[in-house]
Amino acid sequence: MVTATADLDTPLDLHLTLEREAEEVDDELHETCLPDFYKRTFRHPYLQERSFTFDDYEYFPVGVTGKLNPRFADYVIFPVDDCWLCGAPYLVKSRNRHPQQEGEI
Repeated sequence: MVTATADLDTPLDLHLTLEREAEEVDDELHETCLPDFYKRTFRHPYLQERSFTFDDYEYFPVGVTGKLNPRFADYVIFPVDDCWLCGAPYLVKSRNRHPQQEGEI
């Protein structure tokens, strides 16, 4: 025997069809300083593996901290120069891949 388990005449309240509010993205650069012991470099094995040329080093002022700053010991640092900002925000990239990140890259 078949029993009614749902009312087919009732409209569905689908959250997928509702209007979504636009999320506000904070794209403002905040004033920061380069890490302690930052030193510009013109040759780095990690970047040479990725075909960085001498012209790239001139255009992108890449640097490292070496082992003097343990927090950034395995990182390549790209300072972001913005004309209206006094400080120097920076991007960092680890030279070492972590095993759990291999599938994500």
